[in-house]
Amino acid sequence: MNEKETIKELVIKAGELEGKYGWNVEKNLLTCPDCLGHLCYVKEEYGVVAEKHEYMVVRNRNSRTYDLRVIGLTAFCAKCGFFIERYGKFVYPEDDLVMYAFDFGELDDDEIAELRVCLQQYNQTGKITTRYKSNLFDQLKTSLDVYEKKHPLKSQNQKNNRS
Repeated sequence: MNEKETIKELVIKAGELEGKYGWNVEKNLLTCPDCLGHLCYVKEEYGVVAEKHEYMVVRNRNSRTYDLRVIGLTAFCAKCGFFIERYGKFVYPEDDLVMYAFDFGELDDDEIAELRVCLQQYNQTGKITTRYKSNLFDQLKTSLDVYEKKHPLKSQNQKNNRS
């Protein structure tokens, strides 16, 4: 027998939300296009983002750093599992994204920790040394190198010459 485990729905009716919180239910309510359900699960999407600071952290190569951030959310229906909506286009500017979420797939805690260590190494030395071989880290190194070629930083001498 192939039965799915279900949870009884105890939810506030959509009509009760409008007066209580002051927002339009018709515009703000997520509805599954497949089963018309209103409950959803949200999954975080990760990406590597380049951040430019006004200061330089000790031991970093320059004021630009790379870090793993949550760059968006994806909503799935809680009843049927259907994809509802992806929110992530406007979280960071397109020029600041080095690697998108779909490049990572499903990351476990160990891979996320190793990815953060690799980014810290790249921020400090421009090189990456990993504990184990994975295609993810090869893609990360390639993406970081390509990003740095496309978006070079102006050196301090160039800034002083303009002054």
